[in-house]
Amino acid sequence: MRPDIEPMQSWNDLANWCLWAAGIWRDQWCVMPAPRGTREDPILQKAVGLSVLKLLRRAIEPDKVPSKERPWILARLVFGAALCQGFARHQVPLGNPIAALEIVLINEWNAWDKDVTPPGSEN
Repeated sequence: MRPDIEPMQSWNDLANWCLWAAGIWRDQWCVMPAPRGTREDPILQKAVGLSVLKLLRRAIEPDKVPSKERPWILARLVFGAALCQGFARHQVPLGNPIAALEIVLINEWNAWDKDVTPPGSEN
């Protein structure tokens, strides 16, 4: 059973949720996170972002996520856990926990390291 995000009170709680979800879904999906230093292509990036929103809002069950998106969701969760831990260390105030995870797992992920080349787009 998936722990509810709404009652979480701290960035550390959110980091732990991200790590919990990454571990459970990695085992359920039998897939590893996308390799460090790689990025989704822009079309896949939008699809993964939409699936992340649906997962956070419980509008989709994890087993319904398309297989090509799964490694990227896991990578975002690991990234999100590290970012949440950093926010906790710097005592950044936490507002709505679901909105916070949406920002971390979508906006911050999309803004992070734009210089990394998406796989398959090397010239």
